[in-house]
Amino acid sequence: MAGFDAAHPVERSAQALQRRRLRGPDRSPLGNAAASGDGGNGMSGHGSKTVGQRILSWVAPLVFLAVGCCSVYGGVSLKDAGREPESWPTTQGTILVSHVYSYIDDNVTDEYDLETTFYRPVVHYEYEVAGARLVGKAVNVYSTASTYPSVADEVVARYPLGTTATVYYQPDDPSRSVLEPGAPGGWLLILFGAVFAAFGLLALPALPLPSRR
Repeated sequence: MAGFDAAHPVERSAQALQRRRLRGPDRSPLGNAAASGDGGNGMSGHGSKTVGQRILSWVAPLVFLAVGCCSVYGGVSLKDAGREPESWPTTQGTILVSHVYSYIDDNVTDEYDLETTFYRPVVHYEYEVAGARLVGKAVNVYSTASTYPSVADEVVARYPLGTTATVYYQPDDPSRSVLEPGAPGGWLLILFGAVFAAFGLLALPALPLPSRR
């Protein structure tokens, strides 16, 4: 009979399989998802990794910005503390002790994992306020310990044993005194912090914002 396909069903199935093999693998979205082995979740791991990388790329600039802001704040606070003695009354004092003290800090090591030696100038002076004899031990308002012995040597050289020096004392508490008002180290902290903060701010705009989907 015309138009009647007399081929056996088994033969038709074999012919269909042969045609699919010649066309290649199924390129439909459903076929790709099935081939991936995890259904529609094949891209979820990649997406999560991209978001994680973006979050981590924000960490370094924010850390630089935070360190910079803290350093600037510390420098300004130090300069304010050093400016206060500039308005204190003064008197003459006598240097009683003047030498360099060295010590090892076990918690600080250098690039070769060796213990670090610090050097601190030790200067004691005697002065008199309202008939009371007092002894001061502060050269300035900040710590002068350094890993460079020359820094401590310079301070000690300014105050030889037995010489006289100008003492700044607080009028409400004369036991508080310094030999050097001001805080030059505050500018270093401010400069250091400004560089770090600027680096953090400049790095932030270059980073892509996480897209919302």
